[in-house]
Amino acid sequence: MIVMLIRTAILYLAVIIGLRIMGKRQIGDLQPNELVITILVSEIASLPIQDSTQPMINGLTAVALLVALEVILSVLAMKSGSVRRLVNGGPVIVIRQGVIDQKAMENLRITMDDLLASLRQNQIFDVTEVEYAIVETNGSVSVMLTPENRPMTNSAAGKSIKDNGLPAPVVCDGKIQRRFIEAMKIEPERVQGIIASRKLKKSKIFLMTLDSKGNSRIIEKEQNK
Repeated sequence: MIVMLIRTAILYLAVIIGLRIMGKRQIGDLQPNELVITILVSEIASLPIQDSTQPMINGLTAVALLVALEVILSVLAMKSGSVRRLVNGGPVIVIRQGVIDQKAMENLRITMDDLLASLRQNQIFDVTEVEYAIVETNGSVSVMLTPENRPMTNSAAGKSIKDNGLPAPVVCDGKIQRRFIEAMKIEPERVQGIIASRKLKKSKIFLMTLDSKGNSRIIEKEQNK
């Protein structure tokens, strides 16, 4: 009994350390690869606890290997947009300017019941109130309401409602995001022109957003990046 308790405590600490190394996320925010690693770590860690004949080193080594693979994959995903899209996919617009994109929902294998449930979780019970709905890579749904249904803010009080559309992330980590440019029907030359007018290099841009009215916002990379 004492041996089992000691083995359980050691594996518990090993899993906690491994999860701390992988970073903090809530279960609902896990990307597909992170969810797979979490499940595998829990399954592998339980084997030496259930079977006392299993050497402890086997469980510890497997947990360490999985954590190392997750860290390496995360670093590669940070450095490469291609790896990031391959591992995590990308966000998909399922409602655009109040119109449901049935083809996108079919590709994602999302039913109308699923979409309505996600909208209700965002306190939205009428689809006509939605201007944009985006299925994120972790499966959650982000919603942008139509101008007349957006909460009134102090800055908007007493002013006419102006709709600038959805700010699209056209440059992320120094790379042009062509899928967003195409989805929002933005001309690539327009993005390049804005960057040139700011006298910036594309590689120096951490994030650039652009809406349908031409309003842009650029966040430059910090010096240590």
